Amino acid sequence: MSLRARLTLFFVIIVVLSVTAVTAYGWQVVARSTQRQVRSELELARRSAAVAFTARVERAHEAVATLARDPALLQAMSARDAAQVRAVLRRQAPTDLLVAVTAPDHRVLGRAGHTNPGFLPGVQRAPLGMVLAPKRRVRSWPMLQRHSADLRARGCRPAGSRRCLLGTVTAGIWMDSQELQRLARGTLDADLTLVIGDTRWPAPSAASPSATGSRGPTAPAGASWPAARW
Repeated sequence: MSLRARLTLFFVIIVVLSVTAVTAYGWQVVARSTQRQVRSELELARRSAAVAFTARVERAHEAVATLARDPALLQAMSARDAAQVRAVLRRQAPTDLLVAVTAPDHRVLGRAGHTNPGFLPGVQRAPLGMVLAPKRRVRSWPMLQRHSADLRARGCRPAGSRRCLLGTVTAGIWMDSQELQRLARGTLDADLTLVIGDTRWPAPSAASPSATGSRGPTAPAGASWPAARW
């Protein structure tokens, strides 16, 4: 091997490979640091959204407690007056919560508040009566996070018997794009996505645009897909 070839090989081994190794290590350090920063920001956003959501759930609980004590609602239920039930709900229901009253047979007697959730195009949900049922008979129940309370006739004994049951009042939070927008406030511009696995029901909901303006995804029946995004 000539002297020039040996010098060239020495230069490659000593300089080029060393610089390449140092550069690669530097990029790995930067990448790990960036990943840690992203994970930290995402965790902070998750915690902020969780705190906001907990406060919203508490509002739903308070709405149920208030309505369950409302004499006008109890009177309307005792008289089986669905029109009066709807009137009470329109007066009392918070506009950002879904409030509904169901009969003992789970028929929806009235609803008010946030009655028209905005999910991504193509997302389908079960009828409201099935979503409000005490037992989670459909997989779309995560769309509505809710609190419920039974309404019972005053003075009826035994109080826990079915004949004393007037109906059930429910207050819930639709986990739609509007709700994710509300939760995203103060979360360092993080993107929030709700993913569910129910595509069987034939009533598509209204669409809400995502923050990026992208269209909703499509998926085969039974597949999990985003229901709301912000």
